[in-house]
Amino acid sequence: MPILTKSEIRNGLLFLVSGIHPILPYYEILSILDLYDIPYKIKYIYNQVISLKTYEKALDLVRERSILTHMCGYEIIKPCNNFNIFLDYLRKIDWKSVIDNSFAVRVKKIGYNKINSMELERKIGKILYKISHKKVNLKTPDTSLIVVISENQYILFKLKYDIRRQFGKRSLNVRPFVHPSTLTPRFAKLLTNLGMVKNGGNILLDPFVGMGSILIESSLLGIYVIGIDILWSMCKKCLANLKFLNIFYRDIICGDGKNPPLRDNSIKYIITDPPYGRKAPLYSGNLYNLLRKFLNNCRIKLKKNGRIVIITPEEVKLDMISEKYDKIAEFKTRIHRNLTRRITILKL
Repeated sequence: MPILTKSEIRNGLLFLVSGIHPILPYYEILSILDLYDIPYKIKYIYNQVISLKTYEKALDLVRERSILTHMCGYEIIKPCNNFNIFLDYLRKIDWKSVIDNSFAVRVKKIGYNKINSMELERKIGKILYKISHKKVNLKTPDTSLIVVISENQYILFKLKYDIRRQFGKRSLNVRPFVHPSTLTPRFAKLLTNLGMVKNGGNILLDPFVGMGSILIESSLLGIYVIGIDILWSMCKKCLANLKFLNIFYRDIICGDGKNPPLRDNSIKYIITDPPYGRKAPLYSGNLYNLLRKFLNNCRIKLKKNGRIVIITPEEVKLDMISEKYDKIAEFKTRIHRNLTRRITILKL
């Protein structure tokens, strides 16, 4: 693992994340950094805010891969729970060296409070203008300064990336084939990040492939993907979706995902969303039996330190049937508006 040097380290990189889950967005960021061997130290965490002491490269990696990060940049004023003291810090900064040709101030309130965002933006903008004599440009500023108010703390950072993820042809409403249970591109990409999927001659398997959402997002990382489904009709639709997106480094197998017909010790990652419905061909009356057979058979297919990321219904816990794996993490989160699922990350 590389060692941080004074010339390369950033004392505070700040990430503004989704409020979809109290832990998952932070875990995703740290998983991405661990994947690329980027060392870090957590400075602080507040609601939807995390600050890290790490390489500046972390901003680029998070921008490239993260689904649950909204903004990221450079911390300028650390958390302060007194607004007047916050303004004192503000006035002591050499803003001419921070702001480029023009700037804008934006306030992001996390949770409910009575602060008027527009008035606060104007007040801070006037102070910065008097100090820096730089132009205010609300539409296309060269420098965006974000004031975050979270848990009664005022934090200010200079924005580097506003991460607005667009999926284009990968969106469900554009693909040739979808199913009511098809994972969204956003959620499928999140699973690849939690699985710490990375190119390098490794293979990813989805043994219950369905319409191929996991394969699509994984293949975009340059990894070879294999999908299995017991229904040939599903395999054909999955192939059509992959072809539609010009994804050719893949294999689709019509077979039983509980016992993948693959060589032993050949798979690095397994990411999957098994069938839960009673009408599913593999259900056979007991989801625990399906998952037990699947986990037992996959042990010999996985490489050493291989990972499994698996989605199950909220009430289904894998503790009793995954004792031969190390459980890395477990989260309950909403997939759709009224649908909660459990995400379990296992390591061989």
